[in-house]
Amino acid sequence: MYNGYIINKEGAKNMQFRIRKNKDGSYSQTMQFLRSSYSKELKRSKIEIVASGKVFDLKFDGLSDEIQEKLTETEISEFNDWKKSEDEKMEKMSLATSFLTLKTALAKANIAILSEMKEKLDEHTAQEIYQEFDELSKQMRKLGFSRPPRKKAVSE
Repeated sequence: MYNGYIINKEGAKNMQFRIRKNKDGSYSQTMQFLRSSYSKELKRSKIEIVASGKVFDLKFDGLSDEIQEKLTETEISEFNDWKKSEDEKMEKMSLATSFLTLKTALAKANIAILSEMKEKLDEHTAQEIYQEFDELSKQMRKLGFSRPPRKKAVSE
């Protein structure tokens, strides 16, 4: 029994990728590359750890030369397929949370403009922000969301 999560369950022929679990059940930062092969002596398949690496490095930098030397072309291809799938999952998660993070970012930007941080905002960045606002407003109107009426300024 493995003390880890096998990521590439379906479709893995000879190579499996496993992120190790810590004793407390959380996932560690190490990914193992496991090669399975049939042993005639044992009359079953056996698994050997071919290589390991840091999850963060593998996800963002890809395979190091050292790991690539230990893997076959097919195994490298399987890793690249897994990495592409993980990247797509991360992009979907990022998009799913974008409305919540945008709301928070806008609130923080308002605080920054009201504080000493306003000097950090330059004309170019301001124009880019306005362009993104315009595009977002247009897309929201297409979805049927109308802009709420602006609040009138309170005069003293």
